[in-house]
Amino acid sequence: MSLFVNSVFNSFFCLPADTVVTGRCDHEFFTSDDVECFRATDQEVMASGQPRQFVEAVHLRDRTLHVLTVKLPVRKSSGTVYAVCGLSFDVTEAVTQRLGLEQVNSRLLHREQQLLALSLSPAIDTGDLPASLALIVAAATTGLDVARVGVWFWDETRQSLVSAYLKDCRDPGPLLQPQSIRRCDYPQYFAALDAEPVLAAYDACNDPRTAALATDYLRPLGIGAMLDTPIRLAGETVGVICCEHIGGVRHWSDAEASFTAALAETTSRALIAERRRQADTALRNLNLELEARVAQKMRDAQQADAEARQTRQQLHDITDLMPGAVCQMLWHDPERIEFR
Repeated sequence: MSLFVNSVFNSFFCLPADTVVTGRCDHEFFTSDDVECFRATDQEVMASGQPRQFVEAVHLRDRTLHVLTVKLPVRKSSGTVYAVCGLSFDVTEAVTQRLGLEQVNSRLLHREQQLLALSLSPAIDTGDLPASLALIVAAATTGLDVARVGVWFWDETRQSLVSAYLKDCRDPGPLLQPQSIRRCDYPQYFAALDAEPVLAAYDACNDPRTAALATDYLRPLGIGAMLDTPIRLAGETVGVICCEHIGGVRHWSDAEASFTAALAETTSRALIAERRRQADTALRNLNLELEARVAQKMRDAQQADAEARQTRQQLHDITDLMPGAVCQMLWHDPERIEFR
């Protein structure tokens, strides 16, 4: 198929200014896949005899253009269609924006579905904390597309964070061994956790809040950005969800921060369920212990009553058989009487 073009064609499609296009074929300038698409739409216009509008992708050497092309049938004087005239407009920016919005909406929908699945999971409200943390970490990993996620809780002294569930997707093995970090070693980081609803460190190795972690933690693990969300229970910080991006700088969006905040709330819910289950178990065990003590007391009382009846019966039998001897023994030496 031969091409006849206007003077803007060369610059529009990034061809050298002195390139002669007229009379040449499209496969000399475009990829074979693009040529097949162009010819398919051309044939559609020729077959229908009607103008058509298409959004086409043009893959150039250094970039991809998206063009809105209006194609018109060109007729002979007899009315027969013998060619197609195309008018193309660069809509790359609009298409890129649309694709970006579609990706954002797709990620938002995926996160909403994950949060709904978490909310409906029986593990969250039955007090099975390990199972709950596994679900929460999996949701964070896929929802944020990060390789490393951990849930950390304060120790009893509230001077160290200890990992309760730490997963690195680069390691196909089981969960990582528990780790801990101390407040005294990283005061700026802990101060940020105490004060901020979400700690979004785009450049974790240089962010003043997280830079102290660079030498011992961030650089050895290849972590470039962190999104850490405190877990709060009854207004008190009890832990943190750490989402760690492997690689360079990463700018966290507000939607991503909101997603981790929702995961932190779900973690709080799981903690409440675990504490309720522990309280129920403790109460049930206490009731069982009390019931056991009452039963033992009743058995002891029954045994004492039986022994008393037996003693009374023995005394009754003796007095019936030897009333005079017993009375004489009681009168002269009552301590000699012994019942067996």
